[in-house]
Amino acid sequence: MKASLRSISPLIILAMLIISKIGFANEYYVTEVMDGGTIKVVYGDNKDLTVRLVGIDAPEASPKKDDSDQPFSNQATNRLASLVLNRIVEIKFYGSGGHDRTLGEVYVGDKNINIEMINNGLAKTCRDNPVDGIDVEKYSHAESVARKDNRGMWVEGEKHVSTAKLSGHQENSSGPDVDSFLKVLFVMMLNGPPK
Repeated sequence: MKASLRSISPLIILAMLIISKIGFANEYYVTEVMDGGTIKVVYGDNKDLTVRLVGIDAPEASPKKDDSDQPFSNQATNRLASLVLNRIVEIKFYGSGGHDRTLGEVYVGDKNINIEMINNGLAKTCRDNPVDGIDVEKYSHAESVARKDNRGMWVEGEKHVSTAKLSGHQENSSGPDVDSFLKVLFVMMLNGPPK
Protein backbone atom coordinates (compact mmCIF):
# COMPACT_ATOMS: atom_id res chain seq x y z
CA MET A 1 0.00 0.00 0.00
CA LYS A 2 2.81 2.43 0.85
CA ALA A 3 4.52 1.82 -2.51
CA SER A 4 1.38 2.68 -4.47
CA LEU A 5 0.83 5.88 -2.46
CA ARG A 6 4.42 6.94 -3.08
CA SER A 7 4.04 6.44 -6.83
CA ILE A 8 0.79 8.42 -6.86
CA SER A 9 2.12 11.38 -4.85
CA PRO A 10 4.37 12.74 -7.61
CA LEU A 11 1.47 12.49 -10.06
CA ILE A 12 -0.81 14.39 -7.70
CA ILE A 13 1.84 17.07 -7.19
CA LEU A 14 2.38 17.35 -10.96
CA ALA A 15 -1.39 17.60 -11.55
CA MET A 16 -1.69 20.34 -8.91
CA LEU A 17 1.15 22.28 -10.53
CA ILE A 18 -0.44 21.96 -13.95
CA ILE A 19 -3.89 22.99 -12.71
CA SER A 20 -2.43 26.01 -10.93
CA LYS A 21 -0.76 27.17 -14.15
CA ILE A 22 -3.59 26.62 -16.63
CA GLY A 23 -4.90 29.85 -18.05
CA PHE A 24 -2.49 32.50 -19.23
CA ALA A 25 0.85 31.07 -20.22
CA ASN A 26 2.74 34.32 -19.88
CA GLU A 27 4.02 36.34 -22.76
CA TYR A 28 4.51 35.75 -26.45
CA TYR A 29 5.98 38.02 -29.11
CA VAL A 30 3.88 38.33 -32.28
CA THR A 31 6.11 37.97 -35.35
CA GLU A 32 3.51 37.62 -38.10
CA VAL A 33 -0.16 38.24 -38.79
CA MET A 34 -1.18 35.60 -41.31
CA ASP A 35 -4.76 36.79 -41.77
CA GLY A 36 -7.54 38.43 -39.76
CA GLY A 37 -7.74 35.49 -37.37
CA THR A 38 -4.30 33.85 -37.26
CA ILE A 39 -0.96 34.97 -35.84
CA LYS A 40 2.51 33.52 -35.34
CA VAL A 41 4.24 34.04 -32.03
CA VAL A 42 7.69 33.34 -30.63
CA TYR A 43 8.39 32.22 -27.08
CA GLY A 44 11.18 30.66 -25.06
CA ASP A 45 14.31 29.95 -27.12
CA ASN A 46 12.82 31.22 -30.41
CA LYS A 47 10.19 28.50 -30.57
CA ASP A 48 7.29 29.50 -32.77
CA LEU A 49 3.60 28.74 -32.50
CA THR A 50 0.71 29.46 -34.85
CA VAL A 51 -2.38 30.67 -33.00
CA ARG A 52 -5.87 30.90 -34.44
CA LEU A 53 -8.02 33.41 -32.58
CA VAL A 54 -10.68 31.19 -31.04
CA GLY A 55 -14.36 32.02 -31.36
CA ILE A 56 -14.07 34.30 -34.39
CA ASP A 57 -14.58 33.93 -38.11
CA ALA A 58 -12.65 36.64 -39.97
CA PRO A 59 -12.75 37.28 -43.73
CA GLU A 60 -9.86 35.56 -45.48
CA ALA A 61 -7.81 36.04 -48.60
CA SER A 62 -8.26 33.30 -51.17
CA PRO A 63 -5.55 30.64 -51.14
CA LYS A 64 -5.85 30.48 -54.95
CA LYS A 65 -4.48 33.38 -56.98
CA ASP A 66 -7.36 33.09 -59.50
CA ASP A 67 -10.08 33.45 -56.86
CA SER A 68 -11.06 36.74 -55.33
CA ASP A 69 -10.55 37.45 -51.64
CA GLN A 70 -13.46 37.75 -49.26
CA PRO A 71 -14.52 41.36 -48.80
CA PHE A 72 -12.73 42.97 -45.85
CA SER A 73 -9.98 40.33 -45.68
CA ASN A 74 -7.23 42.94 -46.13
CA GLN A 75 -8.85 45.28 -43.60
CA ALA A 76 -9.14 42.44 -41.07
CA THR A 77 -5.50 41.45 -41.52
CA ASN A 78 -4.32 45.06 -41.29
CA ARG A 79 -6.40 45.76 -38.17
CA LEU A 80 -5.15 42.64 -36.40
CA ALA A 81 -1.58 43.64 -37.32
CA SER A 82 -2.13 47.12 -35.87
CA LEU A 83 -3.29 45.54 -32.62
CA VAL A 84 -0.66 42.83 -32.11
CA LEU A 85 2.22 42.76 -34.62
CA ASN A 86 5.65 43.17 -32.96
CA ARG A 87 4.01 43.31 -29.54
CA ILE A 88 4.02 41.17 -26.45
CA VAL A 89 0.70 39.36 -25.95
CA GLU A 90 -0.77 36.91 -23.48
CA ILE A 91 -2.69 33.88 -24.72
CA LYS A 92 -5.34 31.76 -23.08
CA PHE A 93 -5.21 28.39 -24.83
CA TYR A 94 -8.15 26.23 -25.93
CA GLY A 95 -6.55 23.24 -27.66
CA SER A 96 -5.93 22.48 -31.31
CA GLY A 97 -7.73 24.04 -34.26
CA GLY A 98 -6.31 21.84 -37.00
CA HIS A 99 -3.81 22.90 -39.68
CA ASP A 100 -1.12 22.78 -36.95
CA ARG A 101 -2.68 25.78 -35.20
CA THR A 102 -3.42 26.23 -31.53
CA LEU A 103 -6.68 27.94 -30.56
CA GLY A 104 -6.38 30.89 -28.21
CA GLU A 105 -7.78 34.12 -26.87
CA VAL A 106 -5.15 36.79 -27.39
CA TYR A 107 -4.77 39.68 -24.96
CA VAL A 108 -2.83 42.93 -25.06
CA GLY A 109 -3.04 44.09 -21.48
CA ASP A 110 -6.67 43.61 -20.47
CA LYS A 111 -7.97 43.91 -24.04
CA ASN A 112 -9.33 40.69 -25.59
CA ILE A 113 -8.15 41.00 -29.20
CA ASN A 114 -10.58 38.34 -30.44
CA ILE A 115 -13.53 40.43 -29.24
CA GLU A 116 -11.84 43.62 -30.49
CA MET A 117 -11.83 42.18 -34.03
CA ILE A 118 -15.58 41.53 -33.70
CA ASN A 119 -16.13 45.04 -32.24
CA ASN A 120 -14.47 46.48 -35.35
CA GLY A 121 -16.79 44.51 -37.64
CA LEU A 122 -13.83 42.59 -39.04
CA ALA A 123 -14.84 39.18 -37.67
CA LYS A 124 -18.02 37.46 -36.64
CA THR A 125 -18.72 35.04 -33.83
CA CYS A 126 -18.00 31.42 -34.72
CA ARG A 127 -21.27 29.75 -33.69
CA ASP A 128 -21.27 26.54 -35.74
CA ASN A 129 -19.06 24.53 -33.43
CA PRO A 130 -18.08 26.63 -30.39
CA VAL A 131 -15.07 25.66 -28.34
CA ASP A 132 -15.70 24.67 -24.74
CA GLY A 133 -14.80 27.35 -22.23
CA ILE A 134 -15.18 30.60 -24.17
CA ASP A 135 -17.89 33.07 -23.26
CA VAL A 136 -19.89 33.01 -26.52
CA GLU A 137 -22.31 35.58 -25.10
CA LYS A 138 -19.56 38.25 -24.97
CA TYR A 139 -18.65 37.46 -28.56
CA SER A 140 -22.28 37.50 -29.71
CA HIS A 141 -22.96 40.79 -27.93
CA ALA A 142 -19.94 42.44 -29.59
CA GLU A 143 -21.16 41.18 -32.97
CA SER A 144 -24.71 42.48 -32.49
CA VAL A 145 -23.35 45.96 -31.60
CA ALA A 146 -21.01 45.96 -34.64
CA ARG A 147 -23.90 44.87 -36.89
CA LYS A 148 -26.22 47.54 -35.48
CA ASP A 149 -23.56 50.22 -36.01
CA ASN A 150 -22.70 48.92 -39.54
CA ARG A 151 -19.02 48.58 -38.68
CA GLY A 152 -16.57 46.89 -41.04
CA MET A 153 -18.08 44.04 -43.03
CA TRP A 154 -21.55 44.79 -41.65
CA VAL A 155 -21.92 47.68 -44.10
CA GLU A 156 -22.75 44.79 -46.47
CA GLY A 157 -25.63 43.75 -44.23
CA GLU A 158 -26.34 40.03 -44.30
CA LYS A 159 -24.61 39.54 -47.68
CA HIS A 160 -21.29 38.70 -45.99
CA VAL A 161 -20.45 35.01 -46.46
CA SER A 162 -18.71 33.36 -43.53
CA THR A 163 -15.21 32.04 -43.90
CA ALA A 164 -16.26 28.70 -42.42
CA LYS A 165 -18.87 28.21 -45.13
CA LEU A 166 -16.35 28.97 -47.88
CA SER A 167 -13.48 26.92 -46.49
CA GLY A 168 -15.46 24.14 -44.84
CA HIS A 169 -13.35 24.29 -41.65
CA GLN A 170 -14.70 24.27 -38.13
CA GLU A 171 -13.10 24.70 -34.77
CA ASN A 172 -12.50 21.63 -32.68
CA SER A 173 -14.94 21.59 -29.77
CA SER A 174 -13.77 18.30 -28.34
CA GLY A 175 -11.30 20.09 -26.12
CA PRO A 176 -7.52 20.07 -26.14
CA ASP A 177 -5.79 17.16 -27.85
CA VAL A 178 -2.69 15.57 -26.35
CA ASP A 179 -0.21 17.41 -28.61
CA SER A 180 -1.74 20.79 -27.82
CA PHE A 181 -1.88 19.99 -24.11
CA LEU A 182 1.80 19.01 -24.12
CA LYS A 183 2.75 22.18 -26.06
CA VAL A 184 0.88 24.35 -23.59
CA LEU A 185 2.35 22.47 -20.63
CA PHE A 186 5.86 22.85 -22.06
CA VAL A 187 5.36 26.58 -22.62
CA MET A 188 4.08 27.04 -19.08
CA MET A 189 7.04 25.15 -17.69
CA LEU A 190 9.45 27.38 -19.68
CA ASN A 191 7.75 30.62 -18.75
CA GLY A 192 6.97 29.95 -15.11
CA PRO A 193 3.73 30.76 -13.32
CA PRO A 194 1.23 33.10 -14.93
CA LYS A 195 1.10 36.74 -13.91
